[in-house]
Amino acid sequence: MACQQIDDKGLYDLLFHDVNRPKTIAIQTGYLLVDDNYNIISTEELLAICNNYDKLIIKPTVSSSGGKGILFVEKEDFKSL
Repeated sequence: MACQQIDDKGLYDLLFHDVNRPKTIAIQTGYLLVDDNYNIISTEELLAICNNYDKLIIKPTVSSSGGKGILFVEKEDFKSL
């Protein structure tokens, strides 16, 4: 059984900072949203960050093996999330 902390992809930037991985722009952890530096942000701040991109891949941080729960989102659909 994997250690839950290592299995949480929301911590990969901290644990594997020297590994080439996709850029994390924000993480929802419990009821909190945090940016890529783990600073708490509001929903409005998250939308402002997202608007810097044309497309996003949204992936659950746990229990998403095999592509389960992955969303590919176009800019015009960001607010609907």
